[in-house]
Amino acid sequence: LLGTIHHFDYAFEIKNAAISSRPDSWQPTEMDWSNPHFAGRIGFRPNESWNFGASGSIGPYMTDRALDTLPAGKDLDNYNQYLLGQDVSFAWRHLQLWAEVFEARFEVPTVGGADTLSYYLEARYKITPQLFAATRWNQQLYGTVPAGGSQQPWGNDIWRVDSAVGYRFTNFLQFKMQYSFSHQSAPLQQGEQLVAGQVTIKF
Repeated sequence: LLGTIHHFDYAFEIKNAAISSRPDSWQPTEMDWSNPHFAGRIGFRPNESWNFGASGSIGPYMTDRALDTLPAGKDLDNYNQYLLGQDVSFAWRHLQLWAEVFEARFEVPTVGGADTLSYYLEARYKITPQLFAATRWNQQLYGTVPAGGSQQPWGNDIWRVDSAVGYRFTNFLQFKMQYSFSHQSAPLQQGEQLVAGQVTIKF
């Protein structure tokens, strides 16, 4: 369900699986709609340059494979994933800016709430009608959970910076080169540097 009322946009949906689920859970027959996930967003566009939004979702995130690990008398719908999001974008002449923040909590059996916060800042500049450059800063921060009598982070904080240059040959063909560098709060760094090329063809 989606629509527009004056300067406001709205969208609401019911999904078969949580937004953190893996693709093998997306098929309607996999979860059988037994534990649906509810999500929505409200946006406000005061003028052509600015766009603001707030979103949220709630629903169980574990699959049937976790049933045997739950405490007695508990079911999958006793443990939800909660998500709040805020987004803003700005466009002026050849410059575009975006930013999004997401706060999530996973209800974990025998642990409680496992929290994480993610955000990104992105800028894109059109150098010529066909050539553009973009860069983005991403970061994910993890909260703490009880572990061995103390509070420990349940994940490794990570940040990543992406930079890209793209060229639009026609309205239907575009090429982009990207370089990414990431760093985790961990002794072992995996996939720290990445170079990628992308060709986009529209039909």
